Amino acid sequence: MVSSLYTLFLLAPAALAAVLPRDEWAQKVDEWAARDKPPKALVEAFKNKPQGEIGLKKYTQPNQYVKVILSPGDSFTAGLGSNGPSDWYKDSGHVKDDQCARYSKAWPEKLRDHSGWDELQGPGFRKNNFNACSSAKMADIRQKQLELGQTKDSDLYKKIGEGDLAPQLAVVTASGNDVNFGELVRACIYRTFRERDCKDVIADVKAKITGAGKENLKNQLHQLWGAIIVAGRIAKGADPPESFQVYAGTYVPFFNEDDDACNDISWAIWPSKMPLTKEFRKELNDLARTLNDIIREAAEEWKDWGVVAVDSYIKAFDGHRFCDPTGKGSDYDKKYHKASDTGKQTWFWSFWSKWKDGDEGPEKFSFPEIEEQGAIKDRPAGEQALLKHLVPDQKERDALTEENPPFEGELLDTMKGQQKIKYVDENGDESELWFDDDSYFRPFHPKGSGLNAFRDGFFDAIKKNRKWDFPRGEQGGNPPQPTQSVTPPPPPPAAKKGTLHVTLSANYECRRAFQNQEICSKHQNYWVYFLMKQGDEPGTICGDLGPTQTFSKVWDGKVDQKNPPWPGGEHNFVFEGSKLVYKNDGNSPGAVFRGDKLVGECSGDLKKNGDKKADFCRKNSPFEWRTRVVTCDISV
Repeated sequence: MVSSLYTLFLLAPAALAAVLPRDEWAQKVDEWAARDKPPKALVEAFKNKPQGEIGLKKYTQPNQYVKVILSPGDSFTAGLGSNGPSDWYKDSGHVKDDQCARYSKAWPEKLRDHSGWDELQGPGFRKNNFNACSSAKMADIRQKQLELGQTKDSDLYKKIGEGDLAPQLAVVTASGNDVNFGELVRACIYRTFRERDCKDVIADVKAKITGAGKENLKNQLHQLWGAIIVAGRIAKGADPPESFQVYAGTYVPFFNEDDDACNDISWAIWPSKMPLTKEFRKELNDLARTLNDIIREAAEEWKDWGVVAVDSYIKAFDGHRFCDPTGKGSDYDKKYHKASDTGKQTWFWSFWSKWKDGDEGPEKFSFPEIEEQGAIKDRPAGEQALLKHLVPDQKERDALTEENPPFEGELLDTMKGQQKIKYVDENGDESELWFDDDSYFRPFHPKGSGLNAFRDGFFDAIKKNRKWDFPRGEQGGNPPQPTQSVTPPPPPPAAKKGTLHVTLSANYECRRAFQNQEICSKHQNYWVYFLMKQGDEPGTICGDLGPTQTFSKVWDGKVDQKNPPWPGGEHNFVFEGSKLVYKNDGNSPGAVFRGDKLVGECSGDLKKNGDKKADFCRKNSPFEWRTRVVTCDISV
């Protein structure tokens, strides 16, 4: 929730303690370690951040209003895929581009907006410093997600704020990538690439969570939590700094391991099948349970330093895991599992879930594709469709084996490209496509319903492990409300202003054919969003109009560059630390909002100036025209 009290908390950042020479700082840390006996990993984390004596104290339980949450972590924290493409924060990039893929329905975003905060601590401003990154290992989180400073809108990794923009606590999930859970899903469930043998991957995961591997993993967790604690204490959002907390999440075991309906089912894409027997499902669940035990054990060892393990949401997934009974009978169950558990009941995404906004799957299937196509045997219809797109020749498809899968060339681009071209050509609608953008990477991640369970579990843990008897007031009561004898707070800062430009980019390729006739094809159209702060100098429409530029593909096919449509839909972006959304109904220039509040009025550049012409920006194939369609004046 972002209330009207936002400006009351944008105070000047508190100054950090003077940085000491490294040798002098190390000596002070050693003296503190001898006195208070902190964990070794925390001592090393402090030595890596020479910041005077800030934070060199024992942990104390916090009794303070929560204004800012820090959320580093992996794809489970980033909300990878969430509930469709419009939930994606465009400044976070995509997994396929080795970027972070953060989504607006991620559980830390939901946690910030939890309805229980106002009752717990009174109304006020809350912010989520959202830095989680899909595919991140623990070393990546330490090195890339915990930097202090001022964030630019274009930063992939957001800086941790200081003063009243600094966090009081951190929430995180981490370690799943370190133990190869992603490869486990690919090698044992879907067989999407030329993977290692499933048994070899399972043995590798077990080695990372047992024996010496277990101790190494605990040490990595402690190093990560130590780095988060030090960054949080230095930022001084917690009062006192040593009350900063870390809430460490666990991983939900994916399968029901007691029901028989999945025993003969396999979701492997290529001919090598791995049936989901009860024994196999239990073996995979045991790996997640063992990892969770390590996280709990490591957190218990650090409970006196502000670390809390969170796992209550695991129970909420009962009845919503893969291979859970549907309650509609055994025949329906087998068909449901044969369709890869893509219905609304299941709270994890399947490889075959549609990449469509807000769609967690149907309440109930009619299964015509399974009932009418008995020749499919144990392959879902979608798999056959994919194979037809990848390998059009029937004889070549029949020849596919585990040793001869269609893996030559760039597999992911081929899958996406061939399927998209064929589907759009036949249907003219990309909303039903499989494998578009992050949908390829989101299988075995929670849907929005599952993310709600994460939100509630973390909120309950925070509620349980903090004190809440500080003075209440409109600002949260920490510090207490000013009286006549207290110097009044400084006036709110002036509004921050900027401009959002929405430009249509029309691209196509041309070639010379018979009698020098020019034939043009491959028409692709994008909405280009330029964001400028007040005082920025705009460039030409063909260049970069400002420090930020994002693209959103809208359709293929010819477009009249000199009479373009309105953009339609929504575009999420961040301006001066505020998360905003440009909304357009397709019939007008639209407007910019922060939550429900109007913060930007828009005008139609082309619509109010009918003789304006489109600019021919790229004069060699592929050609590009650009037309500035909408301009929005923003004030936050």
